[in-house]
Amino acid sequence: MGTHFVVTNESQVHENYKDMIIKARDIDSRVTGRSTGHPVRADVKTGSVMAGQIAGMVKEKMSCHDLIQKLVKETDDLIGGKGFYE
Repeated sequence: MGTHFVVTNESQVHENYKDMIIKARDIDSRVTGRSTGHPVRADVKTGSVMAGQIAGMVKEKMSCHDLIQKLVKETDDLIGGKGFYE
C-alpha cells in the first residue's frame, strides 16, 4: 500500500522516483539486505529506489483521495457490493 501512496500527487518524493515506480514491471524489483537481516525490496537497475512488491501494479498518479476511493470501490466490488465502506 505504501508504494502506491508514494506515487500520489500529495507525495513529496521526486518525480523521477514516482516515474520509476509507474514504469516498473512485476519483475523489476529485487529483495536486498537479507544478509544483514533487514531485507527490503528495491529497483536496483539504476540505483536503489525503495518500492514494495506492488510496484508493478501501480500505473498512474492520482490524489490520495482518489486512491482511497478506488480502494474502497474495489474492496466493495470484491465483497459483493454490500456498501460496507460507504
